[in-house]
Amino acid sequence: MAHRGPDGINHWVKGSVALGQCMLRTTPESLEEHQPLSNEDESLVLVMDGRVDNWQELRRDLLAHGAVLRDRSDAELVLRAFEVWGDKSPYRILGDFAYVVWDRTTRQLFCCRDVVGLRPFYYYWNGVTFLFCTELQVILKHPDVRRDPNEGMIAEYLSAAIRDREETLYRNILRLPAAHYLKVRCDLFTMQRYWDVDSTHEIRYSTDSQYAQHFEHVFAEAVRCRLRSGGPVSAEMSGGVDSSSIVAFAQAHYRSVGRAESGFETFALGFPGLSCDERAFAHSMVQMWNLTHHTLPSTVSESSWFIRETRRSGDFTPYPTWAAWDVLSSLIQERGFRVILNGAGGDEWLTGSISHYADFLRHFKLSALIRQVRSDRQFAARESVPAIIFPSLTLLRAGLWPLVPTGIRRVVKSVVRSRPTSYGPLGRGFARRTRLGERLAKRNSDKRFPTHAQQSIYGRLAESGWMPHGIEMRDRLDGLHGRETRFPFMDRRIIEFCLAVPDAQLWRGYDTKYVLRNAMRGFLPELIRWRRTKADFSHVFLEAFRTLNGARHFSDLTIASLGWIDGAKVAVMYSEMVQSYQRKDLAWLNYVWLLWMVLGIEIWYKEAILDERFEP
Repeated sequence: MAHRGPDGINHWVKGSVALGQCMLRTTPESLEEHQPLSNEDESLVLVMDGRVDNWQELRRDLLAHGAVLRDRSDAELVLRAFEVWGDKSPYRILGDFAYVVWDRTTRQLFCCRDVVGLRPFYYYWNGVTFLFCTELQVILKHPDVRRDPNEGMIAEYLSAAIRDREETLYRNILRLPAAHYLKVRCDLFTMQRYWDVDSTHEIRYSTDSQYAQHFEHVFAEAVRCRLRSGGPVSAEMSGGVDSSSIVAFAQAHYRSVGRAESGFETFALGFPGLSCDERAFAHSMVQMWNLTHHTLPSTVSESSWFIRETRRSGDFTPYPTWAAWDVLSSLIQERGFRVILNGAGGDEWLTGSISHYADFLRHFKLSALIRQVRSDRQFAARESVPAIIFPSLTLLRAGLWPLVPTGIRRVVKSVVRSRPTSYGPLGRGFARRTRLGERLAKRNSDKRFPTHAQQSIYGRLAESGWMPHGIEMRDRLDGLHGRETRFPFMDRRIIEFCLAVPDAQLWRGYDTKYVLRNAMRGFLPELIRWRRTKADFSHVFLEAFRTLNGARHFSDLTIASLGWIDGAKVAVMYSEMVQSYQRKDLAWLNYVWLLWMVLGIEIWYKEAILDERFEP
């Protein structure tokens, strides 16, 4: 993992315990930081990948409890927090982190991950040896670790329905779930959640402006915390409302503290001649805030890039959108930026949920339901908002299905899953063997919210495996460029706010992210503030299929010989996708994700499992 340690690599070894850390300094305080870090008598030793956003508050609380702080580093704060509060310390820390503390007194490892899982944490445990690391491929170096495919997780990938938040593509390598800590001793292996959203908490005001003011305060703090850097900060700015809001608040903060010349710059990909080209939106931000903005035309990486990255990481093949960002990442690195802000999380927490149909019906708000259905019909072309023609399958699924008693729903689901077409390209025997239906029905949390819309939004945090999957892929590519991505919308305080306000503050009429748009009055050009479209980059996948010679791959799949997928069905799907695209029939979009998951698993299996040249 030397690429992650441009500022030094250090180790601490005592008997059967060894800790190592690769240093990337991104905050002023990290200049004082040296890891692994121990207390005075070496009874506690810490290694951490992370950042503490509430460092001022945490510092005050620690000093009030008599802690002695030897320097200003975040690692010192986390070590002392564990010394003072033990298992309860993670809850007190706001930020992105994954860390381990070795307690010599109890001979115990305490492992912890932040509430969203923004810093990776992989581990292996066979009852004798415990290994942990930021990158999965490092664990594969140990001679005890076998590269055995985890068919259950593979089935989730191939069905494009990733649910599990602990398993990886390897049977004996796991990840520590977000918002959990893990204790490991010779006689103990236990995991526990240390944080969850309070489903009873409500935020209620009488006017929209009061909600907007509250959100503005929370969001401004989330952005401000992530501007703490030892060098200039950059940001991705596509021209969408999320990334533009982050840039606007960053610029507003710099001006408020007299740092208008902060060195802040923005970056984006351009797609000349395509409907997803957002340069006009980004240009309006450049004019409003006088930004230094860089746009590079999107390019399709050669097939060797996908092969090389899969072989290097030993993990799932990156998506073509990440490949397109690889060139831009090199430019960001050349410009000297180690920190970049990203708008991920805005869609997850602020978009609201179509499950509000069920809430309208449950409370007999039929006029509100009809108004919402009409609004959605008018903007059916907008991403994530289906065409509603009453009665429709979408309305039945989002409005009536959640109101059906749980027992009846369970019976219906079991019948549907028994059909041969239930899992797309998967081999039917493979789906049965891996118990895919049970895996996809498994719940990670029993927490219940007052509304179906809130329950759906919470599911994005606690029930879906897509978020950790995407974040970890982003992190491993960041690591190659000596960069740290920070996500203001992933701030715990924003998540708690969005799950406490009425759904009408998130999705009202034509507009999702309603409270964000209100709060951005005066900060964004009106062109962006009320923008109701989202760019669709699916064509990037189609270009990648061509680069990787998809016709050849899909006609002769190694994983088909294993029974993982129905090779004939996949070949037909690929042919239908290409033909639909040539006819300009949008039906081709229905095939993209499933086919990429098939191709990604095919490349991973051949390069990381079968290829003898793979040396993690």
